[in-house]
Amino acid sequence: MTNSTSPSIGPQVAGTAAATLDAGAQVLDTGAASTAEARGAARRRLGHYASTARRYVADEPVKSALISAAVGAAAAMLLLTILDGRRDRA
Repeated sequence: MTNSTSPSIGPQVAGTAAATLDAGAQVLDTGAASTAEARGAARRRLGHYASTARRYVADEPVKSALISAAVGAAAAMLLLTILDGRRDRA
């Protein structure tokens, strides 16, 4: 079997492959920068929410305890309902 490709195909393919790799690396760099930026923004936002929650608990301790008890009871009821539904299907 003979090689029927012209000698100029090799450099063209190599140039295209290099350009594709460069473009891919640029996309990855941009994606990594965007991810780091989003992670930083999320961390700042969560820090703000945490400090706001701490301040609320310090200002309203009884109301905070009642709210957390209500949320815990609702979560327990939801969990028990899900588990009970699974037991009925089994």
